[in-house]
Amino acid sequence: MNRRSRSSSLPVARSLRRSFGSARLVRCALTVAATVLTGACSRDTKPARAATAPVQTAPLRSDAEIRELDIAYFQGRADRDPTGGSDLAHLGALYLARARESGDPRDVLLAETAARSSIRNRPGRNSGAASVLQSSLLAQHRFAEALVLAKSARDAEPDNAPLRAAVGEIEMEL
Repeated sequence: MNRRSRSSSLPVARSLRRSFGSARLVRCALTVAATVLTGACSRDTKPARAATAPVQTAPLRSDAEIRELDIAYFQGRADRDPTGGSDLAHLGALYLARARESGDPRDVLLAETAARSSIRNRPGRNSGAASVLQSSLLAQHRFAEALVLAKSARDAEPDNAPLRAAVGEIEMEL
């Protein structure tokens, strides 16, 4: 008689074989599950960083420092293209902002010079430079000149409410 038929004829042997076979299967499944879980749990969700020196961040700059850098930038652009209008208008606005913060009247004069140069280079469609010029004249208490500019800007754009309001504000100063 062969081995298989002898062991299968005994009920105890048959149940032992099934339980050992099942145990092996369960053990194998648990091993695979543990391996998968261990691998999944040990993975970093972030990519590994290379071992380098710590990154140095630049210190935060104040508004005044940023404005100084902007002035230098637009002054360089205006020097490279003296016939432009936009860079000079930006430069004038930056000078006005610095004058408001520092109270230095020289910045108001620089703003006026930059705005006049911008308007000379680009006489039409240059409302930014006209606004800077008007503001610099107001800061110097040259209200009559500022009023002439404000009226011409208002007449060029009669539907623009802020331009009409500017005329009224200047007239109140006179």
